[in-house]
Amino acid sequence: NPVHAYAMEGDYLVTLTATNGCGDFVIEQVVTITAPPTSDFYASPLTGCTPFVVEFTENASENATDYTWSFPGGDPAFSSDPNPIVTYNSPGKYDVMLIVSNFAGSDTAMFVDYIDVISTPEASFTSVGEGLVQFTNTSLYGTLYSWDFGDGEFSNEENPEHQYQAEGEYV
Repeated sequence: NPVHAYAMEGDYLVTLTATNGCGDFVIEQVVTITAPPTSDFYASPLTGCTPFVVEFTENASENATDYTWSFPGGDPAFSSDPNPIVTYNSPGKYDVMLIVSNFAGSDTAMFVDYIDVISTPEASFTSVGEGLVQFTNTSLYGTLYSWDFGDGEFSNEENPEHQYQAEGEYV
């Protein structure tokens, strides 16, 4: 009753010869060796604005037969489709996990903070001063800023200071 470890997947013809004083008997049987799959995937795009739609593509070994995806924060949150499409409706960074399996085992690929969902910016600010006014940017999700001080002057600074030349109300 031998035990044999095969180095590679494949079909192997195994032959057993039983012998005694009356002769030989030979039997052959094909043994199929399948290794557990390896898990991998990629997505495109990786960063975008809400609602953000991402196409995921499995890149697992060819012997994978089952796919179990987990998309915390995504819609759907789970999928068994090899190449699912997921929508993210809230800003944040999201992990993605894929478990692939076959009858020989399974493997997991997990990418942390893989998807980066950005929200539409919400502009807001406060101001202090008369004549010389200090503006404090309290916007959410902004990366670039463009200020129009209402008197024909402009700035791209995040928290600008502006000197008004005349009394009045400015938008």
